[in-house]
Amino acid sequence: MAYLYGRYTVKKKSLYQKILLSLLLLIIMYTSLSVGIIFIKSKELMNYRIDSTQQSFLESSTKEMDTTLRIGVNLANQLKLNSDVNDFASMEEIDYYTITRVYQSLQDLGTAFSDFKYTIGLSKPDHELVITPNGTTSKQSFFDSLDLDREQMKQIASAQEQDRNFQLNLQYYDSKQYFTIVMNEKMNSGERISFYISYFKNSLLPNVTDEEGFGIVFGDESVSMHADEKESVHDIISLPVLKQLREDSRFSDFSSIKTSDNTIYMKHSNVLHDLYYVYSSDNAVLPVNQGINQIIWVGLISLILGGLLAFFAANRTYRPVKKLIRVFKENSVNDVEVQAGDELKYLEENYLAVKQNIHELQRIVEENNVPLKNDFLKKMMYGVLSKQAIEEGMEQYQLAFLNQPVRVAVIEFKDKFKVEKKIPSETIHLLKTQVLKYLKTELAIEFQLAIFEMDYLRFGTIIENVELEKVKKALQSAFLTIEVYSDITLIGFIGNVAEKQDSIKDSYADCVKLLEYRYALPEKSVVTMEDPLDIKETSYYYPIEKERELISYAVQGNKEKMLQTLDELLHHNMNRQLTVNNQEQFTQAIVSTIHRIVFMINEDVHKIFKDNILLTLLMCETPEQLATYMRDYFMQLLEYINQSKEEQDFAKKDELLEFVHQHYQEEISLQDLAGYLNLSTSYVSTLFKKITGENFKEYLNMYRIQVAKNLLKDKKYKISEVAESVGYTNINSFIRIFKKYEGTSPGKYES
Repeated sequence: MAYLYGRYTVKKKSLYQKILLSLLLLIIMYTSLSVGIIFIKSKELMNYRIDSTQQSFLESSTKEMDTTLRIGVNLANQLKLNSDVNDFASMEEIDYYTITRVYQSLQDLGTAFSDFKYTIGLSKPDHELVITPNGTTSKQSFFDSLDLDREQMKQIASAQEQDRNFQLNLQYYDSKQYFTIVMNEKMNSGERISFYISYFKNSLLPNVTDEEGFGIVFGDESVSMHADEKESVHDIISLPVLKQLREDSRFSDFSSIKTSDNTIYMKHSNVLHDLYYVYSSDNAVLPVNQGINQIIWVGLISLILGGLLAFFAANRTYRPVKKLIRVFKENSVNDVEVQAGDELKYLEENYLAVKQNIHELQRIVEENNVPLKNDFLKKMMYGVLSKQAIEEGMEQYQLAFLNQPVRVAVIEFKDKFKVEKKIPSETIHLLKTQVLKYLKTELAIEFQLAIFEMDYLRFGTIIENVELEKVKKALQSAFLTIEVYSDITLIGFIGNVAEKQDSIKDSYADCVKLLEYRYALPEKSVVTMEDPLDIKETSYYYPIEKERELISYAVQGNKEKMLQTLDELLHHNMNRQLTVNNQEQFTQAIVSTIHRIVFMINEDVHKIFKDNILLTLLMCETPEQLATYMRDYFMQLLEYINQSKEEQDFAKKDELLEFVHQHYQEEISLQDLAGYLNLSTSYVSTLFKKITGENFKEYLNMYRIQVAKNLLKDKKYKISEVAESVGYTNINSFIRIFKKYEGTSPGKYES
């Protein structure tokens, strides 16, 4: 066992200083992060306010513009119903009386036009005459007054021919800027009239600053008008961005995009379905120093408070360290002085000593650890516990239902040879765990039970006394689900009811009886003692216990015991009147056992046997010939196992010693060596003793002391340095072990 150190020399409160500096650094980092987040969030809040203001501006502007547009469009719709306008549309030749009446109707509406800053005119598509509230004029003069160019005039004529509305792009000519809507309408007489609704842009569009822009996007060609005469909407917003805005507006009444220079908003008009309003604003550059004084004060106050908190926390944190050092010193068993840099080194040395003790205790516990509950259930099922032990176990493991009548059931993997063949050995343990968990969960829904792993691919189950048919159905359902999802077939054997605790062993004996003849039983997933069985004279004898013995002796290489068990099985079966079918089943069972042994030694059956053993045994003509071949195959298997063991042991020798010689400076154990070789701890322990003549711990200590003697002869190293270089973290352990093997202390040996 390791011992704790006594006297200790350390730099004064170096650990405390490290804790304080670490906390201060953490406070500084946290404060910096917090200040940065506050600064970023402040900018985000300001941007949000600006964005909300701009959206509100667009919302209010669009409402005003929609109102103006709606009045003009509604007026044109009213004129469609006017009798004078309908007469004008129907006249074939120029009728000045009709024209005068239309002019008078338009003039009567002049006041409304002037209030809303727009005007209206109308004409027949095939006439050059345009009637306005101000009189009549030619189309050319009328279009010139609206600042329309020749291309736009052609487009109007083409639109009239195609019978559709056409909206014109705003043009910038001094102060006369219009937004004109041309409406080609079918009158009651069937004739066409073109209405020209012209809006004064300065009155229609809202006022914006030099950093802002406001435009109208309409029509299939994305023609636009802008409030700023010096630039068009395409100078601010590219066509791809404009296209994206319009696409987004299909799914939402409002859309926006932020570019490197501008933030652009678009809103759909509620009056004209193909018209959109666009508002752009230069991205606001917030002043860096805006609110910076407040943020700086917040940072300074946080640093001051954080510093005080760090000082308080460092003292609180260091207090347990001081207490722990005092405890170690008070409980030390020697006066060895240790030089170290700070308090942690002292604690580390003592921790390693405690850790070594814990490892030793863990090793002892692991070697003696047994799944106690499973062990209790097994012993209870085998009938080897006293009444008092049963009562104590039932109370300890909360198994009160065992006071009532119960049944024992044994569940095993059917055709275990196939399971071993198709599932890797390292996966079988995981598979068993999952199957056991599923069975416990599913069966517990139907009745109380205790289920546990009995041995290789077999589970034991103690079930409360419910209807036998209910137990069978529950087992069959669980088995079927497992088979569907994992392709694993289970079979269950259910004994008779045990009325009392001391008769549980009898119910288990029923299961054992069924297990002995499992290969001769009908093809069922669940077999009970109530099933009709006729197996006395014609079924073969192969108890599960005998198969287990045969496997165990073969794997151990115990020739005498293996042949004794095999001869006993052969004697029983040769004296029975086996049917041909049952003799074949017995042969298959023996072959399955051989395959299971080969699987357990991690070999291939074809490597050991040159011929097909099952086919050879089935071709035997007499029972005597069959028995001879079976003995020969088992002897052949035994010779291979013993030869392989010798070869493996010899091959592992260099690996064993090399591991020790390369890692003696570390804290290594027999478990580490077993893990390195991927072998069991018990096998490595036996193998190490066989190769070196010493157990692992003795050999490791002897080798370390031999290396230490060579280092001490040089007289260049301190005893503590030598101890550490050969793998002893505790100098007391080194001194004690050195004296054990050399009969003197390292100090005397060195001198």
